[in-house]
Amino acid sequence: MTRLSKSKVKWLGLLVALGGVLALAACGGDGDDPAPQAQPAATEAPAAAPAATDEPPAAAPATTELPPLDVPRVAPAGSRYAVPDGVTVPVPRLYDSPDDYPEATGAPIVIGSVVPQSGSLKGVGDSHIKGLEAAARILGPVEINGVYHPIELIYESGGTDLWSAELAAAAATKMVTEGGAIALTSCPGADAIGCAQVANDLEVPYLGSSVAQMFIANDQCSKWAIGSDTNPSMIGKAYPDAIAQLFSPELQSQPWWAVTDAPDWGANTVEGWEEATGVSVLNLDIAPGGTQDWVPFINKMLASGAPGALVTISWGTQFGSFAQQAFDLGANDRMELASPYGIPEHLVGDAGEAFSTWKNFTQFGNTWTYEKDWDTSITGGVNLLQKLNEASFELLGEPVDSQGHYTAAVLFRIHQAIDRADSTDTDAILDELLGGWFHTPLWERPIAVDLPGRQSMNPVWTAILQPVPDRQYGRDFAFINTRAAGPETTMLTPDVYGCAAGGPYGEVKGEDNQTSRVN
Repeated sequence: MTRLSKSKVKWLGLLVALGGVLALAACGGDGDDPAPQAQPAATEAPAAAPAATDEPPAAAPATTELPPLDVPRVAPAGSRYAVPDGVTVPVPRLYDSPDDYPEATGAPIVIGSVVPQSGSLKGVGDSHIKGLEAAARILGPVEINGVYHPIELIYESGGTDLWSAELAAAAATKMVTEGGAIALTSCPGADAIGCAQVANDLEVPYLGSSVAQMFIANDQCSKWAIGSDTNPSMIGKAYPDAIAQLFSPELQSQPWWAVTDAPDWGANTVEGWEEATGVSVLNLDIAPGGTQDWVPFINKMLASGAPGALVTISWGTQFGSFAQQAFDLGANDRMELASPYGIPEHLVGDAGEAFSTWKNFTQFGNTWTYEKDWDTSITGGVNLLQKLNEASFELLGEPVDSQGHYTAAVLFRIHQAIDRADSTDTDAILDELLGGWFHTPLWERPIAVDLPGRQSMNPVWTAILQPVPDRQYGRDFAFINTRAAGPETTMLTPDVYGCAAGGPYGEVKGEDNQTSRVN
């Protein structure tokens, strides 16, 4: 086990379940899930990202005049997405340096994370780890009944080239039974199924960081698993606005090409895009999982005459390979290339200008550049995102990317829930997680679970790749947020997100549970 100290919906049917295919919706994709391939567990933690160097910067995309950022910082009056009257949400204390931590004499509190640590998906895992490590750095130890306990983050690998619920379940079980983890996080892709099963079997909270985490739907009521990311239904509801913002009416009137290496979530994303926007898809080309040679697929795409292509490829090296090969074949000049979920930042630097003309309907997660627009008046004068970015840059030589923001936000919530519960009892922690409102680095508005479901109230962002002024944090270009839709716009009814068949339901906490110590 590797240790690093301190550290679902009509159009969605997805994922490989532990015992076979788990249907998540009334209408799912037609493709069969590929059998998961066993991968060896990683034995060493990924090395920290090197600090920025003086190497020549990659070519940056041309600057586009962006509309003003419109962020719904205040929920509509009377909305269930607004903090109830009488409830105060404390802003956690953040530390500038470990030297400022209070003396931690209590036993370590262990949080387990299942992430790829090798193979083509390693970049995804690294992003999750960076977010967790940076969050742990500024949160410091957690206090229980007057005693401070250090947070210890431990990591195990699930799938590494293809997501595997089985491998993730084995990894999560090991971290709880052998490593003493009292909460689980991460488990991207179909790994989420395995982690959720373990969380329910072993009764530990699991705040997943995976857009695919809609397994907690309807008859799959999960007491212990909370969807902490922006899920596909929410993203689908944001598509029309994003498309109107990014593409001309002419481009919206013609059928597009689509390509994926995921017959489950990728195919269903395309179906959801058609239903949400009315823009049809000429063809969906499904490549084998982990494909690195995309030339035959790109040639078919170009020969189709379609004005654009929807690309829903797994966020590993396969995505970077597609982008570079498409650029080399001239696809960027002949059609629009769009990623409905966004583009992983850890690939942009590798592929350079290959991503320079891509459009994102949403950028999965927030982006680090939002820190300049942060409204500190809502968060007690503290720019949580900037603090997170600065800690990440100090530790790893780069800011936290989109995926890392979600894992960081998860750790913020777990850390505060333990503090409010004054206990490491997992039932008590879960009770706080379900009923509480929490400040996180995702955005200024406090985040809670949309009870009685199990989906967190997150925003949906639209972002465009742009040059970074003055090479902030050593970056030449990054995704600049152009629009954000709040949960009151993008979320469905709570029963869609879990527990529609009956409890366990949660209830909103009263003031006594919200005004906990600020470490």
